[in-house]
Amino acid sequence: MARCLVIRTAGTNCEAEMQRAFELAGARVEVVHVDRLIREPGMLDGFELIGFPGGFSYGDDIAAGRVLAVRLRERLWGALRSAAERGACMIGVCNGFQVMTQVGLLPGPTGAVGSVPTKAPTPTVALAENAGGRFVDRWVRMELGAGAERCVWTRGLVEHGGDGALMMLPIAHGEGRFVGSEEVVAGLVSSGRAVLRYAEGDDPNGSMAR
Repeated sequence: MARCLVIRTAGTNCEAEMQRAFELAGARVEVVHVDRLIREPGMLDGFELIGFPGGFSYGDDIAAGRVLAVRLRERLWGALRSAAERGACMIGVCNGFQVMTQVGLLPGPTGAVGSVPTKAPTPTVALAENAGGRFVDRWVRMELGAGAERCVWTRGLVEHGGDGALMMLPIAHGEGRFVGSEEVVAGLVSSGRAVLRYAEGDDPNGSMAR
């Protein structure tokens, strides 16, 4: 049975949902406050799965996920780097995804094992304010992109629906517009790392490459 760590802090409010999701998938889950991990970074060595849940970490002061991301970059990058190097699977949902981009964990290294930088890298993508300037809370059509069969989080969806399959998923965010340089975004698409994309005509926030 895989061991899963769910990282919580002030303002996160979806750690219980993430815990239940992993438990339904068969994992043994432990929810741990980031302050404890900072005191005991070696704890991360005992987990095969690491989850960053949604919510409003630290009230989204400054920007969505920024405060937690800074703490992780400054205090836990070494432990997170080691986890990535040994192949631990990480996932960020909503605010957790915003955090992972600012930490530099996403979009992730392009090279082989051993290519994760020693120091926290400068982020190359971001979740900016929605193009419409308003919080968006609705269901959207999503499609599986090329490479979804290689992603541990989506390969089961491909088996049931195939590349390009459509699904309906809920969103709720004010800073969800995925942006980066044209070169970086094009590289994500061409390398098959954009495994979930908004369906044609259903881009709710103005994200690049949908």
